Amino acid sequence: WFILGLLGADVIVAHPFSEVGSIGVYIELGKSVPVEPENVEEITAISSGIFKTLWEDGVLDENEREFLRLKVEEAKNSFFNIVIEETEIMREKIENVAENIENPWYVLIEGGWFNGNKAFELGLVDKLGDLEDAIELACELAGIEYAEAEVVKIEPPPPGAFENMLYETPLYQQEDNEALPIYLG
Repeated sequence: WFILGLLGADVIVAHPFSEVGSIGVYIELGKSVPVEPENVEEITAISSGIFKTLWEDGVLDENEREFLRLKVEEAKNSFFNIVIEETEIMREKIENVAENIENPWYVLIEGGWFNGNKAFELGLVDKLGDLEDAIELACELAGIEYAEAEVVKIEPPPPGAFENMLYETPLYQQEDNEALPIYLG
């Protein structure tokens, strides 16, 4: 996920203890959490296709499971191709790699990750350092003095109307915090 923000960067700086890598995609499907009957509304779904109500009953049949597996593979391949195109990782290092947990390239394409030191050794990052080192390097590359740099921290946007409505549902108001959001894409 973080690498998506780095794709196309001229230089990538990683902290020696950071986690780097993880070319992989997954779908997480949660199970329904029982709620008090007074908090439940009856819902009827009418769909225009067999996959529109996927996971509605909490069970996947063989066709639904295969559909999701293909979607995960499609997303993984797209992400994989972006990583190869936008970084200087050579395609032959990653493609046709033997399935061996000792092979770091196999680990990478199967969703594994490395600390910053190993990522640097493999050529996944260009330099090791901390945030200050990255800011200094950015200033140098931009041709400005470090003292003149203004660092702007970008905060995530506040929840919108959809998120607010979703978080008000009984599923998100469980006291035991076992109910977690389900995100498919």
